[in-house]
Amino acid sequence: MFFFSLLDRTCKSKWFKAYEHDENGKSPGDALRCDLMASAIMGARIRLMIGENYITEADSLLDKGNDLHAQLLHHVSKASWNTFEEDAYWSWSTMNTAGHRFVTYYNVGSSLSRGNSSTKVAVKWFANPDKLQDAFYSNDQKGNNVDGFGVEDLKDAIKRGHDFRCVSNKEDFFSFQNLQFKDDVVAGQNVRCLGAIIRGTKLVFKDTPYWRYKILTSNGTRDTSKWTVGTHRSRGHKTDTASCEWFRDPCWKLIFSHDGTGKSLSGLREELMSAILSGSRVRIQLPSGDYFTTEADNLSIRNGHVTAQTLKYISKSSVEKFQDNAYWVWLMVSTTGTVKATRYNVGSHKHRGDSTEHQQVRWYIDTRSWTLALSHDQDGNVMSGSKDQLLEAVRTGAEVRCVHNDGKYAFSTQNLEIHGKDIAAQSLNQVSMRPVKGNPNEIEIEPNAYWQFTIVDTTGRRDISRWNVGEHVPRGHTNDRLGMQWFVS
Repeated sequence: MFFFSLLDRTCKSKWFKAYEHDENGKSPGDALRCDLMASAIMGARIRLMIGENYITEADSLLDKGNDLHAQLLHHVSKASWNTFEEDAYWSWSTMNTAGHRFVTYYNVGSSLSRGNSSTKVAVKWFANPDKLQDAFYSNDQKGNNVDGFGVEDLKDAIKRGHDFRCVSNKEDFFSFQNLQFKDDVVAGQNVRCLGAIIRGTKLVFKDTPYWRYKILTSNGTRDTSKWTVGTHRSRGHKTDTASCEWFRDPCWKLIFSHDGTGKSLSGLREELMSAILSGSRVRIQLPSGDYFTTEADNLSIRNGHVTAQTLKYISKSSVEKFQDNAYWVWLMVSTTGTVKATRYNVGSHKHRGDSTEHQQVRWYIDTRSWTLALSHDQDGNVMSGSKDQLLEAVRTGAEVRCVHNDGKYAFSTQNLEIHGKDIAAQSLNQVSMRPVKGNPNEIEIEPNAYWQFTIVDTTGRRDISRWNVGEHVPRGHTNDRLGMQWFVS
């Protein structure tokens, strides 16, 4: 189909500054809020530089009261620019184009509040232009296809590994963490949003905050499951209707696929590994699971095999609906054909079981240009690139990925802090792993699992804070030194 020929044209763009304002919401003469709003409405990813030294990506956006409001949910408390606090807590914030920032603090793994704060700060808003195009598919609340291509084209794009974002009811903008389809129903799941309301001119989280998980479908249904943060307590589960404009990220290509034994069906495993070690993001697809497609949170390489850990999937009773008693389903997907699933209750340490299957897997890499901006040894000595090159990219909104110098592990960064000539990156999407006994090619999630939060910095220091999944129980806080490659796009 002709729309796939657009791929080369749309995947070479760089992040651009769509808007900026001071702490009072006042912008320079050449900065137009409408440019940012137009980017959001067309499905663009948005990154924010808050003040002069902190950068993160918006998890979701809301257009209300003539302002754009962002939820920023990926930050764990720090004692300094490159060290976690001993008694760690989440720092969840909202930010709007009037300069208002609201932050709520909750213990990692519990529902204990550590307070709230409100400030006014200057912000630069960056947009990714790869998505600045018309909606690929659009359905109204009744499921009518009102614009764009048809549902078969939407399914075909998912088969090709393409990512999608949703603009719902013309005001709610968010990404899908996973996609599936069955028959003529396409479903996207969003699991990165907290319940929030507009209070005055600010978006604030509910007084007793809850996670608001959503499934939106091409037939107009919206299934919402709410869970109090830090505990396994439901706040409601309902199904209603909502429109969705499906904005496509076409910058993905199939690089390797294999059967349930790891035998190649197309491409080469070595090409997948080369792409990972060159900074590329990776998506995996399980055709036998209603073409379940998601992005890897982190990637490990052992003896020439890749294992992807994926952590953003909530249990479902069907393609369109969550289970009432919801739990996380975390996958370890290997190029050996092994797919291991680990299940934990939402908001608690209760383990719901494990399973192992052997499945056909398709591996996709993004086709954007990733540049090695800096490589350093464990003492921070520069091996290639420069700190200035990395700083320049970060200050202009670039996304950053890291690869260990030994070539065994690659991961995305959730937030960045500039400290003079150095940068510290938090990586928060990893659950504890171990080698599979008797199989040197695979790794799996450990029993009695814990989160492994990590800060790496350009001096070579690594700080690791470990906390039980679903409990405020520490499992150790350590630091060491590590050589690292920093890629930007």
